[in-house]
Amino acid sequence: SSGINAEYGGLFIMRYALLLHVFLLLLSPARGCKECCPYLNPRGHTRYTSPGHSFFNGCVVCTCISRDLQLCPLAACPDMCTVRNKSGVTGFVKVGRRRYKVWGEEEECGRVCRCVKVRSERTRLLCSKKCIRR
Repeated sequence: SSGINAEYGGLFIMRYALLLHVFLLLLSPARGCKECCPYLNPRGHTRYTSPGHSFFNGCVVCTCISRDLQLCPLAACPDMCTVRNKSGVTGFVKVGRRRYKVWGEEEECGRVCRCVKVRSERTRLLCSKKCIRR
C-alpha cells in the first residue's frame, strides 16, 4: 500500500515538473533565433517564437517545430481573412474596421485592406487600388 502511494506521488511530481517546464518554455522570448517560427501578431506585424513554443496565428494556437514547420490544428475560422504581410508571413485577421498592409504572392507591392463579411458565412479582403512599395 505504501509502495503504491509512493509510486503515485512520484508520478504526480514528474507530471508537475513537466507542466512547469512547458509553462516556462512558453514564457521565454525568442530573439536572434535562426530556427524560430515567424507568425503575425494581431496588428499584422511579424513576430517570432522558438521551436517547442506555441503561438496564436489569429485563428488557432500552433506549435513551432522549426522555421519551416509549424503544427496547427485544422479549424474553421469564421469571421476571419487570411493575409500575407510584406515579409511573406501569413496569418488570420478578424472582420472589422482595422486596416492591414497586405501583399499577394505574385505582387511586388502591397495594398491597404480590411477584412469584411460578404455573405452570412463568407469573408473577403476589401483592398485599396493604390500600391504600397516594399
